[in-house]
Amino acid sequence: MNIRNFLLLIFTFMHAFQFMACGKTPLLKIDGNVLIGGLVAVHDAGGNNNLLCSNNISMFGIMRVEAMRYAIDKINKDPDLPFSNGMKLGIEIRDSCGTETIALDESLQFINADELSCKSQITKPFYGVVGDGSSVSTASAASLLSLFKIPLISYGATSTELSDQSKYSFLLRTVPDDSLLSLAMLDFIEKLTWTSVYILYSSGSYGEFGYASFKKAITNKNSSLCIVDRKKVPPGASVSDLKKIILEFNRYPKITGIVCYCETPDAKTIVKAINEVNLTNHYRIIGSSMIPWYQIKTNNTISFSLYRKDSSMENDFYKNWYSSLSPDNFTVNDTIQHTYESVFTKFWKHACIKNGRRTNSNLNCDNTTSSSFRFCLNSTIEETCQKDDLLSYIFDAIYAFAHAIHNVLDTVYKGNMTLFLNQTTDELGFFEHLKNVSFNGSTGFIRFYNVNAHYGIYYKEELIKIGIWQSSVGLNISNEFDFKINSTCHNQCQLCAKKVFTSEKCCWTCEKCKENEYLENNFCKICPNDFEPNENCNGCKKLPEKDMDKVWKSTIATLCFSGLLATIITIATFFKHNSTPIVRASGREITYLILTGIMLMYLLPLPLLIYYNKKMCAAFRFGVGVCLSICHASLFIKTTRIDRIFSGRQDLLFITPHWQIVLTIFFIVPQICISCIGIYQNEYKPIREKNKMVLKCYSESVDFYATVAYNLLLIFLTAYKAFKTRKVPSNFNESRYIGFVMYTSIVVWLTFLPFFFSSSTELQTISVILDTIIVATTFLVGLYGVKMYILLLRPNKNKKVHSVTFFEYKSESSNGTVVIEADKQSIQLSICKNLDNNN
Repeated sequence: MNIRNFLLLIFTFMHAFQFMACGKTPLLKIDGNVLIGGLVAVHDAGGNNNLLCSNNISMFGIMRVEAMRYAIDKINKDPDLPFSNGMKLGIEIRDSCGTETIALDESLQFINADELSCKSQITKPFYGVVGDGSSVSTASAASLLSLFKIPLISYGATSTELSDQSKYSFLLRTVPDDSLLSLAMLDFIEKLTWTSVYILYSSGSYGEFGYASFKKAITNKNSSLCIVDRKKVPPGASVSDLKKIILEFNRYPKITGIVCYCETPDAKTIVKAINEVNLTNHYRIIGSSMIPWYQIKTNNTISFSLYRKDSSMENDFYKNWYSSLSPDNFTVNDTIQHTYESVFTKFWKHACIKNGRRTNSNLNCDNTTSSSFRFCLNSTIEETCQKDDLLSYIFDAIYAFAHAIHNVLDTVYKGNMTLFLNQTTDELGFFEHLKNVSFNGSTGFIRFYNVNAHYGIYYKEELIKIGIWQSSVGLNISNEFDFKINSTCHNQCQLCAKKVFTSEKCCWTCEKCKENEYLENNFCKICPNDFEPNENCNGCKKLPEKDMDKVWKSTIATLCFSGLLATIITIATFFKHNSTPIVRASGREITYLILTGIMLMYLLPLPLLIYYNKKMCAAFRFGVGVCLSICHASLFIKTTRIDRIFSGRQDLLFITPHWQIVLTIFFIVPQICISCIGIYQNEYKPIREKNKMVLKCYSESVDFYATVAYNLLLIFLTAYKAFKTRKVPSNFNESRYIGFVMYTSIVVWLTFLPFFFSSSTELQTISVILDTIIVATTFLVGLYGVKMYILLLRPNKNKKVHSVTFFEYKSESSNGTVVIEADKQSIQLSICKNLDNNN
């Protein structure tokens, strides 16, 4: 036993103990000396991705149940079979809903209760089961029943998977498998002279094996037909899911043919999706025999259905049995279950009401004894009148069991009915007799393993017959039809687009080469970094180097000249008032050093606007780092000096102007070293951006990060010192202005860095230039704006009295007064005892 069968057996016993094989009520049961089972999809699938039963009753399901009842009745009255001499054939019919889970559940009820250790109402063995119409549910039932050696004859399962005798050893079929259907469909497609098609197939054995058999047919026949794309329809797929697939198919507008191996619910969804994307008149669908296209209401279809000549048995069923049915006239020898009686009554009333609406007749559908409505008697309602192609195959399946039982009884037990009935089907070797049975059936001469396939070919939802296909003869188109539209996929690719072939190499899509690629022998080849494809896309041409945009140049030049003019005016004003208290109190040496740094920051971008080359980039990058460090280091030394003076220490060293310059240079030297290293490390290569080459002045190298880190360090240290000395007399102290400048600088840097890292190559350089201008302007306005206001507009405030402040200073040892004399180069500090308490 293989793993699949072992797992299935485990599931069977677990499930059996849950239901105990005796609590499930059959849909309908006709008692007899020997019993067979029947699986019919009376309810449509629905719920939990179509794995359960819905409330919708299938017309074909009702018709197939009645066909089984009719066949049993005929067999029990046939004088040529033993069932007319006291032995009766019975059947127990169960509703599979056409799903594998329900079919598996219902198949459990056909297993002998003794094998499941459950005392059941079932006292007679089942000789086999007839069903189901769906390949998916049949595969599920056959896998289970084979474990218990119970034969199953399917009247509608056509999947090629079911031909595997190693997996389905007790399965027989009265219908041909889909390998023959695939040949029929392929012959018809070649008749249409199509070269390319799409394939849609349902999940599960029917769709997947149907698709596989179609590919195999193409290979075996050495056909030139190309399957351009194929999609599996997922279980329970919605219209929106299928719309995505259809729109993806539409990338080849010349392909109009779709081959559909689909279950009926999937086919309905596919047609709805095609309608919603307005491609109804574009696509032509060739559908397999599983799909009743008349239910789906679409015209652009060709459907292949199992074809059989009208048999006398089928004609008699429709004329004398099915058409006369009503909920109160079941035959008296049936053991009718309440389940089927309620289902049939509901369906009969529903069909009666719909027929009354369509024919504008007043039918009394509540009166079940009324003869005013009968199935398929001059009725226009398709749901009750459409003939089922599988009925004759149902008749043949049931008669196959009858003939096999007759053969065993006559040949093995010589007509001894008592001895025959006391044996199990396994002891009888019943399956060997069943698979070798042969007789004239409704569809012709019946012989298993050698089924002759006949398919009718129908057009539109009216199912206009246009021809037949026979495995022994081939295709025969007898009627003209308006379906001959070409389906191919040869596209003309645009310039610089290569052909991307499918795996079958029969058609292609067009794929555009990248911006820096040209086309040669259907291959996209890369141009060198500073080249681009030429106009014909068959070679490369050199890319032009992109200069800075004129708008940016004008903006930056305006800002630089404005700032430079303001700085020059400030320097000139300070020189003019060089000996006044305001200028002297600000520390002239440091002040002129800072103003020099500000002026250089305004000057640095100007050469770059004129000559945007490697040398100017290197000079700009070097100058920016050094100028920033000049300004930041100067302010740091200045605030440190103020902090030391007012710290209360008596030994003040290095506070003279000359020492301030020396210390400032000391803090500028590290940045000069960093910038020199950057000049040698960076190559300043042009970078490709779109169809231009842009010179990259700034790269995220070590010197860049070091420059940013070092200047931020000076900024934070200066901000800290400025905050610490914020309460020092403001008349001569600049701590508050320095603090404002540093806080603003921090905001500018925090804004600049994210913008820099997220910008293009060109904008990175522009962002550094703008940041430099903003920093210079912040220094100029923040440090010297108020002083320029006093010097130019309020000269009366530029006096010694405004630059000297007396305030109480307390140390740990004594109280006193600190006097700052701003008119001297040095600061004199004296502590005087306050002898007069009133002062």
